[in-house]
Amino acid sequence: MPRQELPFLIVVGVAAIAWPGVARGESDRIYWTQTFGDRINHSANDGTDVQTLLEWPELDEPSALAIDRQNRKLYWAQLLPDRIVRVNLDGSNVEVLLEWPEVNGPLTLEVDPAAGKIYWAQSFDDRIMRANLDGTSVETLVSWPVSNQVTDLALDISNQHIYWTQTFDDRIIRADLDGLNMVTLMEWPVVDHPVSIAVDALAGTIYWAQLIGDRIIRADLGGSNPFTILEWPVVDTPVDIALDRTGQHLLWVQEFGSRLVTTNLDGTNVTTLVAWPEMNLPVALAIDAVPSATKVPVSSSARQVVGILLIVLFGLVISSNGAQREARHCETASPLSGPGHQLRKKSR
Repeated sequence: MPRQELPFLIVVGVAAIAWPGVARGESDRIYWTQTFGDRINHSANDGTDVQTLLEWPELDEPSALAIDRQNRKLYWAQLLPDRIVRVNLDGSNVEVLLEWPEVNGPLTLEVDPAAGKIYWAQSFDDRIMRANLDGTSVETLVSWPVSNQVTDLALDISNQHIYWTQTFDDRIIRADLDGLNMVTLMEWPVVDHPVSIAVDALAGTIYWAQLIGDRIIRADLGGSNPFTILEWPVVDTPVDIALDRTGQHLLWVQEFGSRLVTTNLDGTNVTTLVAWPEMNLPVALAIDAVPSATKVPVSSSARQVVGILLIVLFGLVISSNGAQREARHCETASPLSGPGHQLRKKSR
């Protein structure tokens, strides 16, 4: 290996291996649906650069939103007519995947790209449904009276669980992804008219928003240790929440004031990102948290491996430099001369 390449390799190795959690590319984007104008809008993660992705007549009465980061797709559910639709994140290639009568009053939507599945809950017959990402193989997972007035779903892929909130009996319920092994985690009075739920599997917590008391509450995945992190007047008529796992923030949209708000996970540093008139009657929220490079936390073992590699590379540099110095010394001390020797020196 030429002497000049090793130091360059070390620099590249530090940038690409030692800190793989640093992503390159465009900024994270926040997407939301709103009933005013029947639009899907999006902004930068600081609330600037608000743009319209799609609007009426391409969508009508949007009710739910989900992002497939792996395949760069956005899914939405709508009520007029009853449909689940998919589009590229740049707004191109609109595809109707499911419509009435297979979909009837869809209110919430989640995707599992790794398993190739889409999940939704619908109000007409109080069912939780699942299908392939292309809309095929529709199946009912849970139906009335077990599921009753479901308002939101959340997937915990790492533990193979689905969570949902329902307002008929004010409960948060968990089941396996196939709908089996249902467990009621919390109910009234801890839960009171819940409208949205989000799961942070890495931290072992769930968050939900509820209209009674205008609160956002956190609990352990099993339902223990509920704790109100924010309430009225900071929160007012919340309709959907989402977790930005890369930035350790929770975001919500609310009807009052038509606002998109962010906070730290402990409820501090509440900041309004978007407000009326750029947002008007928001309904659903989704975050494209990993836009162009996977953000992977670096473990201590990975850092140790990187350190060993750098030490080895540094040792190779020293050995290479020493070998070249010795070669130059031999050339200087050599009594050999003549055309043949000079030719060998030039060809090295």
